Amino acid sequence: MARRLVADGDKLRRLREEAFLNQRELAERAGVAEHTVMRIERGHTPHPTRTTIRALAAALGVYHPSELAGMGD
Repeated sequence: MARRLVADGDKLRRLREEAFLNQRELAERAGVAEHTVMRIERGHTPHPTRTTIRALAAALGVYHPSELAGMGD
């Protein structure tokens, strides 16, 4: 069984704030819905798709998507 990504909402929020972006700006840069960013940061979407994690990482200039998520069950 494939392991799913587990998003770290607190880390996403911290990186977003360090980049001086609000949720809307990050969502636009990543090509995802603002609601998606909000839900990940609040822990309401603990298992976003790999595509979403990669898009957010790229928008934040994060070296590797694993910096935003770990592997879960």
